[in-house]
Amino acid sequence: MDRFTHWFFDFDGTLCDTEPDIIGAWERAFERGGIRCPDFRKRFKTGPTLQETIRLIFPEASADECRQFGEAFKVAYDTSGFPHSVPYPGIEAWLTRLREAGKRLAIVTNKRRKPLLMLLEKLGWNPYFDGLYTVDTFSDRKMTKNEVLAVALREMEAPAAVSVMVGDTVPDITAGQVNGIATAAVLWGYGAADALRAAHPDFLCSSPMDVGGKEGLND
Repeated sequence: MDRFTHWFFDFDGTLCDTEPDIIGAWERAFERGGIRCPDFRKRFKTGPTLQETIRLIFPEASADECRQFGEAFKVAYDTSGFPHSVPYPGIEAWLTRLREAGKRLAIVTNKRRKPLLMLLEKLGWNPYFDGLYTVDTFSDRKMTKNEVLAVALREMEAPAAVSVMVGDTVPDITAGQVNGIATAAVLWGYGAADALRAAHPDFLCSSPMDVGGKEGLND
């Protein structure tokens, strides 16, 4: 893994366990808005964009209702203070080693930019990253992760041969593959291990603490 000079990380489920605060924000939004969603826990999935998540939770909602649900979630989440969002064990040491080795790091995420910035500030992680790329950063049109990664690669002038996408879900792996770079699947996040293996990433990592390779990834 020493050959990789440019590292592109997913955030939720890869660097940080954010699910408790996301679920809590949805439940507060339901309570404040008098919204009933008895199947929420069954339908909810961490990882997709906000719009995709709303469709998973409320598949029959109108466009106006989707907008209302989205705004209610944004208010609840962005004002939460993220009390339960914590880095996975070993992540900070991993990022520190990469920076000390002169690597360039970026986040490529379906998360909105506003809460990402607040979380990075809370964690003290801003010095780690050379770029932050989110689905709502570049245009009025929400971008796919494939498109966000393409922009990140271009803006950071990252050669494909020395770039790697690190994530916990199949769309993370697909984004790397579509963009012609190496992929690393982490098995501690929200993605299913069998699905990740079936996506044929170049590397699998069972824990950031597995530092048999200098940069925390094992073949």
